[in-house]
Amino acid sequence: STQFVDMAISQEAGAVWPDQITGPGVWTGETLDLGTVRIELTRPQKAELLQRGQEMCDRNVRLSKAEVSPDRFPLNEFKEDAVRIRREVSDGCGIVLLSGFPVDQSDEMIEQMYFLLCEHIGVCVTQNCSASLVHHVTVGPKAPKMGVRTVGHLGHVGLHVDLTDVVALLCVRQNPDNPKSHAASTLALYNEIKARHPEILPLLQKGTPWSRMGEHGHEEPRTPYDVPIFALSPRGQVSCRYNRGWQERPAEGVPLPPEYQRAFDIIDSIAAEIRVEFQFKEGDIQLVSNLTAFHGRAAHGPVDQPGSERWLMRTWMYLSDFRVLPDEPLNRYGVVRHGNLGLTAQELARALDEAPPNFVPGVDSVLKWPQSRRADGCPLRAPVPKL
Repeated sequence: STQFVDMAISQEAGAVWPDQITGPGVWTGETLDLGTVRIELTRPQKAELLQRGQEMCDRNVRLSKAEVSPDRFPLNEFKEDAVRIRREVSDGCGIVLLSGFPVDQSDEMIEQMYFLLCEHIGVCVTQNCSASLVHHVTVGPKAPKMGVRTVGHLGHVGLHVDLTDVVALLCVRQNPDNPKSHAASTLALYNEIKARHPEILPLLQKGTPWSRMGEHGHEEPRTPYDVPIFALSPRGQVSCRYNRGWQERPAEGVPLPPEYQRAFDIIDSIAAEIRVEFQFKEGDIQLVSNLTAFHGRAAHGPVDQPGSERWLMRTWMYLSDFRVLPDEPLNRYGVVRHGNLGLTAQELARALDEAPPNFVPGVDSVLKWPQSRRADGCPLRAPVPKL
């Protein structure tokens, strides 16, 4: 059930938009040394992860029942690196490349180990109308139901953000032609726009509605509010939330005004100029801040043999004490808490327990879970617990 709460939108408390942002989160493809953000899983870390994976399989645990958690299956060898990753994506470059994940196991064991690893970093939430905590980015029978969204296609994937604090992508199987992954600093993007096209900044600060991509359940098919592309916190921190596909789709049949189309073209062009490219190999995980960095990839070719398609596993995470935002309900949760999207494992388990027998979440099968919204429709939620 959705509850509406009348709450004033917090303002920027005197913060001033900067002429130029500085710090580790500002980088380009020429200046970022990817070696500084790479972490290789050690032999003891992999051994412990495999041990926990076998324990989870032996106990026949289920993600949807909140039976996989750091409390039940601790990864003690990984704790220090988990802290380092949280620090880097929150206050550093906004991207971490983790390698050496054991993908030579059963599909179920890979998924459970991956979810467990991510839960040691942040709090994972559901990502589609099927209420999947781990989303399979591929084509074929492993691809989840997800409204009108598409993943796993052959074409170039433009630079964009996903819907939570952090996105994590595990490469289980790469395409034979090995397309490069892309990332770009949205703080460097802000600097370039400020210097070259300051006239579009008011549009970007206002933002646009976001489509809910046919996964809205009983709610509106798009956000009833504008979500800023660039947001300024009371501390003067700039954050960015931009995904052209989600922002153009709300106006189906009524194109966005030309000034927005031009602004989006500028974003795409500059982001492509300053991006970094890197190889994404099997067993690699890329973790990217959705508030300070974009991610994307090059196009890749078709495969001849079914079952050899490119296959990633994805999680969406919230982190405690993450980047400060001026209006958390709008800028942090405003694009994800709807339909069957945005539930933690604990919320999902409770909703499934209360659902009818044999209930299967889907586009027209929406879980009942308590949602509080303020008067403008923005979702409210409890703070993310500290790890």
